[in-house]
Amino acid sequence: MKQILVKIIGIWQQKINPKLIPLLSIFWLIGFLISALALWGFLELADEVLEKETAILDLAVLKILISSRSYVLNNLAMGVTYLGSPMVLSVFSFAIAIFLWWRQKQIQATFLAIVTSGGISLNYLLKNFFSRARPTIENNLVTVDFYSFPSGHAMISLIIYGFLCYLLISNYRKYSLLFISLTTILISLIGLTRLYLGVHWLTDVIGGYVAGTVWLFLCISSLEAAKTYRLNKIYIEPK
Repeated sequence: MKQILVKIIGIWQQKINPKLIPLLSIFWLIGFLISALALWGFLELADEVLEKETAILDLAVLKILISSRSYVLNNLAMGVTYLGSPMVLSVFSFAIAIFLWWRQKQIQATFLAIVTSGGISLNYLLKNFFSRARPTIENNLVTVDFYSFPSGHAMISLIIYGFLCYLLISNYRKYSLLFISLTTILISLIGLTRLYLGVHWLTDVIGGYVAGTVWLFLCISSLEAAKTYRLNKIYIEPK
């Protein structure tokens, strides 16, 4: 028995343990931690929404934004919100995935497809689960019928634009700040337009961002692990 234990420990130290260390890279750990914290935040926010404890804040923010409407802002909002449409982003994302596959970047292409399809499916399930009604206002600029929480535009735009930003940073690190800044501005404007157009409450948009962060960083962490796994050839038995 003692000899068997010694042999197992020897195999762990010489073959398994050294390969697990690079797999659990700092990027993987940070991404997983962010995802876990975002999940906790979403659950807390969802509880507040279900208890209707955010109703006063939601209504106040909605009234302020609707009261600031103008012809120019209306058209700008309609244009920006179009960039966050889940349907538009799906087509855009899968087109890029095909391009990445053609460029022999199969792992990135596969994960982009997973990020997109998984994010849209998750948003659909969450909306059905919470079944929160959308704001009811006069003179709607757009008409939507599905549930409100979490915002699909906010969630899907953060997931897809965020993942594309990650891919760009992976290849052009010296432009990281530029990519992050532009992505943050675009995603923020998309969320703001959903409030301006009166189709979402403030907590819908925040919930979309937080839920999107959970899925985005879970996928990024998984991709980092997959890349490390491939580079270290864990699946190949040492000769």
